[in-house]
Amino acid sequence: MSQLISTINHLLAIKLENTNCFLVEIKVTDAVGTKIQVFADCLEGITIKKCVELSRHLETELEERGLVPEKYVLEVSSPGADKAFKVPQQYTKNIGELVEIKTKEGQKMEGILLKFDEEHITIEAHKAAKNPKNKQLIKQQMTIPFTKIKATKRKIVFK
Repeated sequence: MSQLISTINHLLAIKLENTNCFLVEIKVTDAVGTKIQVFADCLEGITIKKCVELSRHLETELEERGLVPEKYVLEVSSPGADKAFKVPQQYTKNIGELVEIKTKEGQKMEGILLKFDEEHITIEAHKAAKNPKNKQLIKQQMTIPFTKIKATKRKIVFK
């Protein structure tokens, strides 16, 4: 199974090179039959057309190399808007968006993702003023080390 994941990773790295699309995660289960789930995204969002293109590419390559059984399931989709970020490109894609962070200590915070690097993320959190008569929100920049983050995901707000 690890060879299959490694091969899929390699095939998609080549296919997505020089594009604004990226691989997020690969899951392979072999309970009843082989099921391969590939989660990919693009900086402007992945389209169904792109998922179909990646699926057909993988199907052809995996079958020609004899890496899958005669019957298997291959799913290529976006990782989902409600899922935690897994790769740096997801942070890039969501700069300027509202994110929710869960720390390893169990604290939850949210704010606008301003920037990130290999070690930290910076958000602009909005807190209510301490004086209840003052209805303004106070903007506060917070830098959070990745070592303290359990999960980060985009917060979907319906207006």
